[in-house]
Amino acid sequence: MEQTQLENAFKEKLLEVFSAKYEEFLEEKGVSKNYVPYNVFDKVIQAQYEGLDDFINENKTIADENNYNDIIQEFISENYDSEFILMKFEESFNAEEEGVAEKLKGDMIIQLINKEPYSRASRSFWEAKVRTLTDFKEITKYAEGDNLGEFVEIYAPEWKEQDED
Repeated sequence: MEQTQLENAFKEKLLEVFSAKYEEFLEEKGVSKNYVPYNVFDKVIQAQYEGLDDFINENKTIADENNYNDIIQEFISENYDSEFILMKFEESFNAEEEGVAEKLKGDMIIQLINKEPYSRASRSFWEAKVRTLTDFKEITKYAEGDNLGEFVEIYAPEWKEQDED
């Protein structure tokens, strides 16, 4: 079997496994893919491709058209368990989490200043209230869901007094 075929099959299977775990990771974090920089996934998958040479060297003589999928599956199962994959995404995401949180907060502020009746309070009022959020899951909950009312009720019950009219 050609080395390039084996490499491509390995990359394809690795991408499949990591993509499924990435979806699980995002769901666990409670964040949409839209808010996460592309490089979070890319960094993790590229780092795993660095182990490709070892895999190829160990298996190029025994892999053929009939068994290469089994060899790849076995290697990935032995070297990339769920905990390892999720840990790698966590590490990569943690490096970007502050930026993601700021993006989510910015979107929250925009929603608040553009949505009636909350738009009657000033932008600076909403900025101050949104900036008090520090828990990532909570930020995500309010920014991505239909939970602005809950946010206002908990963090800004006095918003009506800020009415700019």
